Amino acid sequence: VYRARTSGSRKSINPTNSVKLWMEQIEKEGGKSIFVDNVTGITNQYFFAWSTEFQLEVMSRHSGIVCMDSTHKTVRSLLPDPDDDKVFPSAYLFTLLVRDRAANIGVPIAFMVCNSES
Repeated sequence: VYRARTSGSRKSINPTNSVKLWMEQIEKEGGKSIFVDNVTGITNQYFFAWSTEFQLEVMSRHSGIVCMDSTHKTVRSLLPDPDDDKVFPSAYLFTLLVRDRAANIGVPIAFMVCNSES
């Protein structure tokens, strides 16, 4: 069941390569993305962020109020634990939202995942 659920979301068996392929697809479809796997020269720190074409359109229409949410332990890191290469610790998920005035709800306009709080 797990394999069937994840096979559609993985573009590569290697998590880093899979994310890079997703970032390329988002760019090809009119979105924006970035992947940095050597943050300020610090080994084993990375971040990646993306916003789809739809999210960019929403942002341009509803950019009056922007909110950010940070959530820990909702995603797994791309890099294994240094002490055990079979364990992938959790990472941080950041979400930017704008308020849709018509529906009066928050709409996610961008996401970022990183493996460090700093």
